[in-house]
Amino acid sequence: MSTTHVFGMAKSSLDLLGAKRQKLELDFLRLVYACQHYQANGCQAFGYLAVTSTAIEQQVAKWAKKYLVPPGLVQLVVPKLSDVEQQSLLAEKGRNRLGNLAKADAAVLLKDADGSFGRDLLEAALESSILDQHAALRVLEQHAAIRGSAAVGGYPMGVQWDYYGCY
Repeated sequence: MSTTHVFGMAKSSLDLLGAKRQKLELDFLRLVYACQHYQANGCQAFGYLAVTSTAIEQQVAKWAKKYLVPPGLVQLVVPKLSDVEQQSLLAEKGRNRLGNLAKADAAVLLKDADGSFGRDLLEAALESSILDQHAALRVLEQHAAIRGSAAVGGYPMGVQWDYYGCY
């Protein structure tokens, strides 16, 4: 039986404006490459990408077609956000925008523009989706055998995956 690798990335951006489009495309291609690399070496590999909207999901689907990504290689996760979660995410992104503008103005200080709410929200949805589809990982997670790089001696391919599991 071959080893199975599961890679995941969570992206909490609400749009693809500016450099966000290129960054997401690169992260998508990292997932594709990692999966194809491990498959070429006789392993099973799955990629998961959590995004915030169906509009972003549709853009990723266009990239999958453009780059001839085999169906199912990278699965998209678009969590159903509650109204409170959606409003909190919007508020956080607004604070982040103001924080970025404030970097140019030393008189403005915004402590709450760190992005942790969106990151934590999307990473939780990513992990839940992965564990729902990979029962073996759920068992390992319950025994704290894997999560991130701490238990596996470093991130595969030097990429800081938001989720990595191996069984």
